[in-house]
Amino acid sequence: LTVLAGNIALERRAAGPRGLAKLHRFASLDSYAIPLLWRRAIGDAPDVQVECANSRDLDEMADLWGAIARTRQFTPALDADGLARWIDSAPGLEIDDYLLARDRRGRLLGFVGMWDQRALKTLRVLRYSPMLSMLRGVITVVAPFVGAAAPPDVGAPLHYASAVHLCVPLDRADVLRALILAAYDRLRGSDRIFLNVGLDAREALSSALRGLLATPTPIHAYATMPRGAWHGPPLDDRPLYFETALV
Repeated sequence: LTVLAGNIALERRAAGPRGLAKLHRFASLDSYAIPLLWRRAIGDAPDVQVECANSRDLDEMADLWGAIARTRQFTPALDADGLARWIDSAPGLEIDDYLLARDRRGRLLGFVGMWDQRALKTLRVLRYSPMLSMLRGVITVVAPFVGAAAPPDVGAPLHYASAVHLCVPLDRADVLRALILAAYDRLRGSDRIFLNVGLDAREALSSALRGLLATPTPIHAYATMPRGAWHGPPLDDRPLYFETALV
């Protein structure tokens, strides 16, 4: 299970009070919110080309997913049919919401989906802190000139997109950056305010988000067993894959 960092009640619960099973913390995640503001250059990785996916790409996507899944903890097993069923059952998600990164020879290097989840769940603004109220005022004035969406009023829904099925080799931050910049360019100017991306805090892939004003929210991951503390295989030798879009 995952627990938002700072949730003291559940962090105390991890010790197993009153005979409850102990929770073993084995990883931490950072859920990054990338604001979709001004236009950004997409040419950081000239050898990586990004395109939209279609159903003919599913076999190739599944092959890459299987290879990268072995380098992470808790990555779900998905073949082409399973990936197609997953996308088909997700409200508001289509195959052309996925971006593919390829090298100059056309070889698939990585992919990610951008899921607008308003058909599934809604975030609503209850209040702004004094600092955020000032920042919101500035962005509201500037937004029409840079092609960005203005932050919503108090009480209004907050629209965004979440990265889903992020599939990139652990040593290819350049591939992830190319995908994120392409997603940024595609989403900017819509009514989406930010793009959410979840990564294990230990992953070098986080360097792909440099300069994007990505604000991380830390989340802790725990494991347990029905009869007590975790006694399974070690879980800290590989980064955790966790679908933050499903929280």
